[in-house]
Amino acid sequence: MEIEKITKQDYKEKTAPYRAWLNSISIPVALIVLFIAVFLGFTVNAAGMIIFVFAIITHVNYKKIQAPKICHVAPILYYVYNVLSVFYVMSLIAHPEVNLTAAILSLINFALLILVIAFYFVAAQAIKKQFPRMKEDYNEAVQAYKGKK
Repeated sequence: MEIEKITKQDYKEKTAPYRAWLNSISIPVALIVLFIAVFLGFTVNAAGMIIFVFAIITHVNYKKIQAPKICHVAPILYYVYNVLSVFYVMSLIAHPEVNLTAAILSLINFALLILVIAFYFVAAQAIKKQFPRMKEDYNEAVQAYKGKK
C-alpha cells in the first residue's frame, strides 16, 4: 500500500490529538516528579517554568482539536495554582517566620496541585475517547510526512 504524501499543515492537524493527549499525560507526571524532587531537597531551577510553557501549549492544542470542555479545566487550574504560588512566595518573603497566611496558601496550593494532576488525567481520557484512532492516525501521518522528505 502506497502512503500518500502530506503537507506540513496536514501533518500538524493529523498529529495534534496525539500530541495533546501525550502532553496531558506528561504534564501531571512531570508535576509529580517535580514535587517529589522538591520534597527530597533537590534544586529544580526552571523546571516549573518549562512545565508552565508546556501547559500553555497544551491548552492551545486543546482549542485546535476542539477538545471537550473538561479538558480546559486542568490548564486553567494550573494558571490559578501559579498565581497563588506568587502570593505564597511573596508572603514568605514579607514574613519569613511561620505565619498563618503562608500556611493557608500552602494548603490551597497543594490541593490545587492535586486537582490539576487529576484533571490532566481526566483530559487525557476525554481526548482518548474523542479520538480513538489517534495513535494510528499519528503513525500514518508521520510515515506520510517522512515519505515526503
